[in-house]
Amino acid sequence: MASMKGYKAFNKGLICKDYQFEVGKEHVHEGKIELCGGGFHFCENPLDVLSYYPLIGSEFAEIEAVGKVVTKDGENKHCTDRIIVKTKFDLRGLAKASVDFIWERAKKGGIFKKNKATTAGKANAATAGNDANAATAGNAAHAATAGNDAHAATAGNYANAATAGYAAHAATAGVNAIACAVGRQASAKGTKGCWLVIAEWQEANRAEDIKPIGIVAVQVDGKKVKENVFYKVKGGKLVESEV
Repeated sequence: MASMKGYKAFNKGLICKDYQFEVGKEHVHEGKIELCGGGFHFCENPLDVLSYYPLIGSEFAEIEAVGKVVTKDGENKHCTDRIIVKTKFDLRGLAKASVDFIWERAKKGGIFKKNKATTAGKANAATAGNDANAATAGNAAHAATAGNDAHAATAGNYANAATAGYAAHAATAGVNAIACAVGRQASAKGTKGCWLVIAEWQEANRAEDIKPIGIVAVQVDGKKVKENVFYKVKGGKLVESEV
């Protein structure tokens, strides 16, 4: 039986539904395999795990389903009876995995035209080149970019935007959406209720000394964190950014 790569979120300590997972171990479920009924659940799209676990306080991992896999049209999750937790990662790893996933899907779908990708339905959009922007307008339609100055924007509910390039901005306008900007000099903004995830980098003259030093995750409340205002992280704190 062919294996299937996916992603899963957990409570602290790699615990899901009171079950203790371990990295590198094959876990076997005895009993029926049914979505929301029994088995180990996971998602193909890394960002989809945030539909089931909160951004703050959760742990994330790449998994491999090595048993029977059950899925259903219209669902963004799968269920299996055998699973291996391959690699555990942090928020920055989740953002990178999301960019990589959407980029690969977009390449296969042939949606790229003139370094821009735009969708209006539930499809995902991704770009990997410099100055290559991605935008989506549908619910649960994610946008991701990996190039320098390559911006990502979403307008639908539960539609997340992720960027990993230098000076690349992420913006969301939907309900319960996440704007994730983890590249150097990156900024993010969102409407009230959205989450902003922004990385801070240590700058240096030598390339080998340039590195990420922290991530700030905060919800836009319209007061302390204003709506539709770009923010970056400086000194471990959120500050308004001119873009």
